[in-house]
Amino acid sequence: MKKHILPSILAGIVLFVWGFISWALLPWHMTVANKFADEAAVSRVLKENAPQSGVYYLPFSEKKTMARTGWAPSRTCFPRVRK
Repeated sequence: MKKHILPSILAGIVLFVWGFISWALLPWHMTVANKFADEAAVSRVLKENAPQSGVYYLPFSEKKTMARTGWAPSRTCFPRVRK
């Protein structure tokens, strides 16, 4: 047990440092970030259709509906809206 503690701590430190370098210093993650054509319109639509703060599923399906119809989404988005 004791022989696994130091390597585990060192591995955690290495992963933390790599995560910082990857997210803060390298531009990899900016290549997948896109901008909406009309941000004001998207913001307006989200505010009109999101009645309260929370996580919204698109498309939204209840398990009963999916089981009854046999439909399963091929791709699901999970937009989070805060007001």
